Amino acid sequence: MDFWGKSLFQAKVREYEAQLIREALQRTRGNQAWAARILGLPSTTLASQLRRLGIQATEYKRTECPEWPLVP
Repeated sequence: MDFWGKSLFQAKVREYEAQLIREALQRTRGNQAWAARILGLPSTTLASQLRRLGIQATEYKRTECPEWPLVP
């Protein structure tokens, strides 16, 4: 455990998970059902991940759609 109570591994996994979810939401312009399908998650799981990570899907409603996938 590090100073903040989380391991570096856990912190990096959470960071990467948030990045993937944000990219899926950007790609789908905030459509959670579609983003969940892209990520291979049940939509209820994505919804709970959004709450846990503090991500608002509505912020992605009018974003530019980049090429997919963005993460190598």
